[in-house]
Amino acid sequence: MMDDFGSGYSSLNMLKDTNVDAIKLDMKLIDMNQQNRSKGVQIVESVVDMAHRLNLPIIAEGVETPEQVSMLQAADCLYTQGYYFYKPMPVENAEALLAQPNSEDYWDMRRDLMRRDLMRHDRRVPVSDSEQTALALQAYQIFADNVLELSLLNLSTGEYRVIKRDPRLPGAGSGTEEDFAAYCERMVTNKVIHPDDAEMFTDQTDLETLRSAVFSTQQPEAYRFRKNVSGQFVWITMEFLPCRNCCAQNPWATVVVREDAQADHLSEELDFSYSHDTLTGLLNRSLFETDLRTLQSSEYDSMVCTYIDVVGLHEINNHLGHRSGDAMLCFIANAARKFFVSSRIYRIGGDEFVILTPNQPPYSVWVAVDKMRAFLRAKEYEISVGIQSTNNLHRLDDAMNQAEAAMRQDKQAYYARNGQERQLRGLNEKLEQTLTEKRDAEHFLRVLAPKYKSVFVVDLKTDRMRGVIVPDYFQKILDTSGGSFLAVLQQYRDTQVQPAYRESLADLLDYNYIRSKVLTGDIVEHTYKKTDDTTFRVKVTPYSRSGSHIDETLWIFSDEGASLTPPQTK
Repeated sequence: MMDDFGSGYSSLNMLKDTNVDAIKLDMKLIDMNQQNRSKGVQIVESVVDMAHRLNLPIIAEGVETPEQVSMLQAADCLYTQGYYFYKPMPVENAEALLAQPNSEDYWDMRRDLMRRDLMRHDRRVPVSDSEQTALALQAYQIFADNVLELSLLNLSTGEYRVIKRDPRLPGAGSGTEEDFAAYCERMVTNKVIHPDDAEMFTDQTDLETLRSAVFSTQQPEAYRFRKNVSGQFVWITMEFLPCRNCCAQNPWATVVVREDAQADHLSEELDFSYSHDTLTGLLNRSLFETDLRTLQSSEYDSMVCTYIDVVGLHEINNHLGHRSGDAMLCFIANAARKFFVSSRIYRIGGDEFVILTPNQPPYSVWVAVDKMRAFLRAKEYEISVGIQSTNNLHRLDDAMNQAEAAMRQDKQAYYARNGQERQLRGLNEKLEQTLTEKRDAEHFLRVLAPKYKSVFVVDLKTDRMRGVIVPDYFQKILDTSGGSFLAVLQQYRDTQVQPAYRESLADLLDYNYIRSKVLTGDIVEHTYKKTDDTTFRVKVTPYSRSGSHIDETLWIFSDEGASLTPPQTK
């Protein structure tokens, strides 16, 4: 048994490396107050769920109140101990107690909420239909209280019936029936969905794609995106849970929308990081090699192996940079998801992908490949493909080798058709366009220079900055600041701004305030006078709302008395 799990040496890492028969929760995990209860309950539920996934019994210790018992019952933790039940006692007393399970002191139905499930199976304590109904209603209430939205979706017609919608969500007071496509479009149009996630959300909630995936796999579909809740964007999971034998005659699925707190997905995140590629989100090479072994003893009748190589990734990285190469790989990964809905898709190398499609005829895979190629060519992307099917999964390795060989032949044929020259020509055109855009930007900055005296990109997380327009007096401060933008701003305020305006600029020195404003779409703006009596305005806006630039902001210092004049021609 792993005791005191959640503290000291009883960590996730220790659990990964040690064989144990049961887990015992540290009592501090269930000791909560009003401030930390919400987070604490989610952590306990996540740990219990992880234990169930590992098929390990889990015991909570230190239970002292009815509220703790109810919380643990709702989390599906079946074993508890603590002063709520009994205080420490001599061995002989404990033995006498255990020998009399019918004793009301030991089996207290009025208080011991953890026994309710056992009551149903104990014929000595019959449960009426009304009691079962009450328990079912209580279970539903617990479930509904912990989700943002609960709805029913007809995968054939798109009818969307809202059962429960959290009042913090936009549209909480709207009708309970609407069209699913119209609902999703409204979420994007009204920017309830984060703008950077809008395209992904639209693709994932496409009714035809959902219907095809759920009808063919009979498995839940789950997607993650950022959604506006009470004015702030938070990570959300939207789950589509098919009904039993979901099909055209019975096309209903339950839609559950819940906040995707980190603790809620502790075990999933651990599994995901181990088995998925960090760039594309596809399955990675490690899982591919494991699956190659396990699939050989699976019950599938056949397997179609598709080996894909991305043509020209090296040239794109060299001409347009690795960011363009990464964008290309992500686009191709999403295309594979689009055309191979029920297959397992892996990224096994820098530019190589493998798709395993069970129990499908080879011609259907060729059709999907042809559609995927046409889709990619619209973006001027090319792939080389090899396909091999096998009815003997014990020879799956041989089928993979044959698919790889076929892919290499396809790649040679492509280059024989002057594919490389065509792609390099396209890359040179893109490079020329990039250089033209750069020259236009430089000309634009020269026009702005008389009015916009200083422009910086500031990372609120690291307190570092990049100068776009940097005047001499700012540069002198920068040279002595040690790289800290806050230090530069403080010295600028104290030496360049009139005393009457210095206090009004105090907000600019509080990064937490700045972050809370710009990440919700607001602009931080102040007008002040410098010591030379000129009037200036400073604006702080988001630099980007996605990826590694989420903490970066744009600071613009403008001279309100200056006018825009084009640069003189030589």
